[in-house]
Amino acid sequence: MLLHSPESPYIKRVRQELSQVQATKAEIAAWAIVIHRTLKQPEKKAPSSPTPRRTGNNELLRRQTLLLEQQAQLLGGLAAEVKELNQRVGRLENPSREDSTQLPPDVAGQSIPLSDASRATSGRAHSRVKPLASVWYEWFLPALPNARQNRRRHHECKVAVSFMRIFLPMGYDVTGEESDAKGRILSSGREAEANILAFLEAKNINAKSHGTIVKVLKRMHAEGKLNEQISRYQKLHQEGKGVEESPLHVLKPCNNQHAM
Repeated sequence: MLLHSPESPYIKRVRQELSQVQATKAEIAAWAIVIHRTLKQPEKKAPSSPTPRRTGNNELLRRQTLLLEQQAQLLGGLAAEVKELNQRVGRLENPSREDSTQLPPDVAGQSIPLSDASRATSGRAHSRVKPLASVWYEWFLPALPNARQNRRRHHECKVAVSFMRIFLPMGYDVTGEESDAKGRILSSGREAEANILAFLEAKNINAKSHGTIVKVLKRMHAEGKLNEQISRYQKLHQEGKGVEESPLHVLKPCNNQHAM
């Protein structure tokens, strides 16, 4: 069909999709072989008709059209995946460019209050509003190989995750393949965030963004007000109920003499 109708809409569509996904010649050749073999499958003998040649040509054209439509759909899906990966790389390489990092659909729907951002950041972009569950989720998901680390942001997230660990009284497990673990990671992150917010609310402290919450918890840790939670976490960790593969940044009880 490429030889006889190079300007066919199907040919143009296939070329367009191939250019988007940057398909190699080897992949194109493999697809061509599959199509060729499919078209060459032996057909059942049919009773002779007055116009057998025309009927055969129509059937061949129909099968070619069907196969081209299937390949176009496949290439469209590949193009969408490539676009999504490029967006993820861009977010990881330039974390300060966006106000918030996108998460799966069930996380993206959460409302994010903006009042804490104006108080916590004082005009500084690196402390933008982000819920603790998002920080936890991103911390335990494997980063892309070429992603560049922002040291300041990495440290802030590490401290936030350290506080979140001690607010999971039943323990947690964030290990395993990403496809299997991301549900558990998301669930434990939400639980830790909810427990922290309830803890602060009971003390009449209104804080939502992770930057503001970390500042408050640092002060409380220095005053020894988190010793109970820290001791409970240490026991859970010894019992193997706090399971993770990333390096630990463990808090220690404070006697009003040592700050984190």
